[in-house]
Amino acid sequence: PVLSATTKVRARDADSDSNSDEERPLTKVVKMLQDLKKGVLSDAEADKAVHEEFTCWCETNIKGKTQALSDANSRIPELQAFIGEAAAQIEDLQVRRKDAAASRDGNQKALREAQSLREKDAKAFHEEEKGLIAAIGAASQAIIVLSSEHPELLQVRQAARSLQKARILSMGVLRGPAESALRRFLMEAKLGDSSVQSFLQQAPGAKAGFKSYKSQSGQVFGILKQMKADFEKSLAEARESEKAAVAEFKELKAAKTDELKMGGKLIVELDNQMAELGEKRAQAQRELQDTKEQLVLDDKFLKETQDKCAKGNENYEATLKSRNAEVRAVDDTILILNNDMTFDLF
Repeated sequence: PVLSATTKVRARDADSDSNSDEERPLTKVVKMLQDLKKGVLSDAEADKAVHEEFTCWCETNIKGKTQALSDANSRIPELQAFIGEAAAQIEDLQVRRKDAAASRDGNQKALREAQSLREKDAKAFHEEEKGLIAAIGAASQAIIVLSSEHPELLQVRQAARSLQKARILSMGVLRGPAESALRRFLMEAKLGDSSVQSFLQQAPGAKAGFKSYKSQSGQVFGILKQMKADFEKSLAEARESEKAAVAEFKELKAAKTDELKMGGKLIVELDNQMAELGEKRAQAQRELQDTKEQLVLDDKFLKETQDKCAKGNENYEATLKSRNAEVRAVDDTILILNNDMTFDLF
């Protein structure tokens, strides 16, 4: 605390003039010392005000930087943990995307192979259908011709050529005597008019000739009827099988198409998740770097501020001590000058 001195007002003789006292040199010195004390006290108050502002600045900055350091030291582990977790999640998403892409590629390949097989089977069916229809038509034509009691030679040859063109012998529906009989008929029709004529000739007398024809054509007629029935059955079975195959392919195609759509959607979602997570990880890495750099700066600033504030407090305490000493010296001097002995001497 600033020391203050109590100055004594000396009693004067009743007949002394106060104006003459004020003109004494000692009085002027005391007044000068009193003014000096007022100046010192005023400077002390100014120093106090500046020091209070300085103290406020120190407390604010030290508190703020201390909190900033605490926050940074807490935030850095959080960011490091998030970056590690994000890296693991991205790696997992990459594995899932790879699997999804492999599944998509597998479905695309399976669909292409199924499409190719379906086209191949459809082509084979149409060829088989075409052949069966031709065979049925040729057999029907031959049956009509051979069912006549007296077929024309030209009709028989045309029917035989239709059967040959339909390649009914190569269809594998005949075996043994039946195949031999039909093959012989076709061969005779192919050899020429005399062979066909022998097939059609009648013995002297209508009845004998008719029986001869009937005995030869009846076997071929029966074979052709059976073949026609077999061809019609095969055609119906082939068409039913093709219908089932088409339905099965449509079902497979629909299923694979749905799987491809879902797989494509999953890949897009995984890509979006990886992009979003990658951006968040990059932001966290930037924040981590910035936080570490700012931590160094804040730590440096805090230490410098603490040193500066400590020195400021020391300087203020030294100044305060000096001013107090100065005030005490002035008070002591005034006290000496105001005593009776000194007043009488001067």
